[in-house]
Amino acid sequence: MVLKPWPVIKDIFSLSISPIISCLFHPAYMLMNNMVLGRQSDPVQLAAFGLGSLTNGIFVLSIGVCFANGMATLTGQAYGAGEF
Repeated sequence: MVLKPWPVIKDIFSLSISPIISCLFHPAYMLMNNMVLGRQSDPVQLAAFGLGSLTNGIFVLSIGVCFANGMATLTGQAYGAGEF
């Protein structure tokens, strides 16, 4: 079975619109949080936000990398077995 490239690319593009939009707006959201907390009188709040963002980023990144590695293995096995 040979896949036609255009429908596959169209499906991938339609599924990727939401993540692309969220990736564009996430830095603006983080910048706004920094601006608001930076104007507060307590520097501990800004430090806590920075530490929480860093910890959350590391946690989410590690889950994403593990998921991607697992999917690469399963996708390769399914393709090799002809189950696609």
